[in-house]
Amino acid sequence: MAILPVEQSRGEKHRRRSRSGSSSRSSPAPVESKATARHWTLLDLSVVLVAFAIPLIMGGREPYGWMALAILGPLAAGLWCLRQMVTDEPTPLAWSWMYVPVAIATGLMVLQLTPLSEALLTSLSPKLGSLLPLSETRGLLPAWKMLTVSPHESRTGLILFLATAMVFAMTYQHMRDTNDSWRMLGIVCAATIGMALFALIQFFTTNGLFFWCYEHHFGTAQDVVKGAFTNRNNFAHFMAIGIGPALAWMCRWNRLRDEADGRGPQAPGPAAAWQRSTSGPGLSVETIMSLVMMVSAAVMAFAAFRSLSRMGTIATGVAVLTFLIAGGIARVVSSKLILSGIIGCAVVASAMVVFKPETIGLDEKIETALGGDLDEIDGEDGRRKLWNALTEVIGDYPLVGTGMGSHREIYPSYLAMKDREGEYTHAESGYFQIAVELGLPGLLSAIMALLLVVAACVWLIRASHPDHRLLGVAVLSATIATALHSVTDFAWYAPGNTVILAILAAIALRSTSFTSAITPNSEMTTAEAAGPHLLPGFNLPQWAYAAPLCLLLFLGGYWTWQLTPVVQAYSHFRQFQLLIFRPRPDIDPQDAKKLKLRHILAAAKLDPQDGRYAVLASLHLKQAFTELQQQDAENSMPISQLRETAYVGGFQTVPELREWLERAVGPQLKYLDASHQLARRAAMSLPLQGTAYLQMHELGFLRGLPKDKCEQLLDRGLVVRPHAPALHLAKGTSLILAGDAAGGLAHWKLVFPRNAAVRKQVIAMLAPSTPALDFIMQFEPDSKGLNELLAAYTQLKNEAEVAITTEALAKCLAAEAKEAPQPIAISKLLSAAHHFWKVKNTEAVRSTIARIEELHPETIAQRRDLGTHYTRLEEWDRAEEHLRWCVDQQPTNAPLLKQYEAVVRAKQTRPRANPSTHSMNQGVIPARHETTSQLPRYN
Repeated sequence: MAILPVEQSRGEKHRRRSRSGSSSRSSPAPVESKATARHWTLLDLSVVLVAFAIPLIMGGREPYGWMALAILGPLAAGLWCLRQMVTDEPTPLAWSWMYVPVAIATGLMVLQLTPLSEALLTSLSPKLGSLLPLSETRGLLPAWKMLTVSPHESRTGLILFLATAMVFAMTYQHMRDTNDSWRMLGIVCAATIGMALFALIQFFTTNGLFFWCYEHHFGTAQDVVKGAFTNRNNFAHFMAIGIGPALAWMCRWNRLRDEADGRGPQAPGPAAAWQRSTSGPGLSVETIMSLVMMVSAAVMAFAAFRSLSRMGTIATGVAVLTFLIAGGIARVVSSKLILSGIIGCAVVASAMVVFKPETIGLDEKIETALGGDLDEIDGEDGRRKLWNALTEVIGDYPLVGTGMGSHREIYPSYLAMKDREGEYTHAESGYFQIAVELGLPGLLSAIMALLLVVAACVWLIRASHPDHRLLGVAVLSATIATALHSVTDFAWYAPGNTVILAILAAIALRSTSFTSAITPNSEMTTAEAAGPHLLPGFNLPQWAYAAPLCLLLFLGGYWTWQLTPVVQAYSHFRQFQLLIFRPRPDIDPQDAKKLKLRHILAAAKLDPQDGRYAVLASLHLKQAFTELQQQDAENSMPISQLRETAYVGGFQTVPELREWLERAVGPQLKYLDASHQLARRAAMSLPLQGTAYLQMHELGFLRGLPKDKCEQLLDRGLVVRPHAPALHLAKGTSLILAGDAAGGLAHWKLVFPRNAAVRKQVIAMLAPSTPALDFIMQFEPDSKGLNELLAAYTQLKNEAEVAITTEALAKCLAAEAKEAPQPIAISKLLSAAHHFWKVKNTEAVRSTIARIEELHPETIAQRRDLGTHYTRLEEWDRAEEHLRWCVDQQPTNAPLLKQYEAVVRAKQTRPRANPSTHSMNQGVIPARHETTSQLPRYN
């Protein structure tokens, strides 16, 4: 492709303007110097590398992508500095108001990582002192000196933010005219189209692995379309911010086609130059490229829809709608394009019907979203609960936040998690995430950055030249899409998205200089209007760029050195995760445990600053010790027994204690020592890791720490993690052993309903000695807890307690069905009827199945269960009705047919049951079975 020159000497410009009656089309193109052309090519290549490489490295979300961005960001900026030094005519250093929010955010991150005095910490973050010890705690842990609660993540976040800012700055300074703006937009367009094509090809030809060879530990490439991104929301966001540039290029090719046909003035730029040099008979290049871009936009829309990301799909639609509306206002979108957009949407909708998702019903999601019910949109444990907790965090840390990358650590201090509820790695909102981590100044900086881009787009839309207006429309569609999507997702977390947004922001902000350098009523031709201009800026001596070049080289090397252990550790952590989430059948379970321990220890060793690796390694070392002890059951001592002996054994010195431990435990003591050491390291690097305090509480005796000091560690853990089930279980156990049964039970009751592991341990400890009625009265368990309690009493073969628990479970299920959706309510009622039957409460069975009938069961399993219950009650007509319906649905189901025939025979040979007298024959109730009035009421 022929590219018009973007740099000319002053003499060439003067000669060009002095030619009377000549136009840019007939003027000879000036020749650039060899060095200038070479460096321009390198600068363009650096933008191409950033736009393509970062998204393709798993969206930039993994340490491999971080390393690539940390290298490419300084490299791109350094190449620009090098060009300024060697070119014959360097461009002025241009100012952008975007540098203001970038500087504010950078200052906040640097401040968060700076060790400060206790007085200054208290002034900037008054709430921090109540969460972390800001002064020495007499040898337990060193005083905390920083505003961030996750320094390792904050350092990484600062590196990625500065590298992305360098991409913006380099792109901004690199562009000299409108041709450059369109070239940068073309790079963005090519990157997003390439990702869409790759994503669809990978999805329809996948073997489950990313790139057909990379196995990710928590995602596959076959569930939904997501390309190289590990998260479908991030992929859909990538499509949403790229579809506007694709539509803009389609409009530009349409305009070039009209101009080639003589229906408009000849447009400037590389596309025009290509058209003039390659057009021929048949379909013109402009028509072909316009069709290509239209199909590409449809492919991107289909890929976004097929990702099954609800908000990503909406953001993509909003991007298209914004482009059409803003383009119509700017007079760059014709009615033909609107019609093409409608046809494209119809094609995508048809494709969605043909390739209907098998795992998730997108049509149901859209219907729910249009319905407007926030509870249904969010789900049972939706975003609003998290946002309510984060609102408290923002209120406690409004000035400087809790540190870049700290959301994952701070939100558990404010949010009580339910059983089986996954970790919220992000705030499910870009604005909440920034406000939590950088405080309100950081949030205002982000909003300022968005408003600056919007203002630049509006300025461009009002420009005289259609190329400028199209640029404004393209970037505006991406800006509105990212601003909307970030309300309910943190898509900015993926560097693959942020680098594209940085390039788009640079295009919009820099292009305003090109419009302001043109006087619409001047005598410049259209080509001259789009060509190079004398732009405002700071003219620095060329040698002055040597200092920033050296600084950039230093930062690139330093960041690479900083991230190298992160990448190496992640390689082991990934293998550790694969052994957990993708277990291999060819590896023996015992060997798999050894491999997991080896990989997590390697990760903790390679990246000692990562507290999460350390705490995981500590847990697995303690587990390995327990398993080794169980293999030698005769001579083994559990950790709890070792701890109590250490406290009451009368050891006078720590060496004396250590000598006894080495005799009692042997060489396996090294597992506990390493576990304690890693737990202490984790608490020092991530002071909000409650598990680390629990580990130190359990293993503090190894270093002779008194019992009261260990209890202080447990209390500290409850301060930073007030809702952690394991900590409450340990505290409750400790209080009960100390004689405070009421206090201990209070801790257990607090977390009993929310965590299955806690329930099982509490039930295992109390069931052998506690009557069922007392247990139920004390803990008020739901159906899950009652099921587990029933299993415990059944295992103990305590028939009386089994009967009490069974009836309580049946009543609980019937009560829960009142608030449940129809399918779940039917399942709960069927289970309740089954348990009522087990205790011979036939009247309760009748009333329960009557409620089921009111809900109109529709599945074969539900109707078959109803037929079974009617059979037990000897109500043959109703039993036959339900079972006959089931047989009609599955006539080849032999067991079902056999059950139906048995009911028909029974109906012919046995008398119909009399409901008024049937309840008299309920069987014998166990002697200790309590009356109904003694059980808790489930309303």
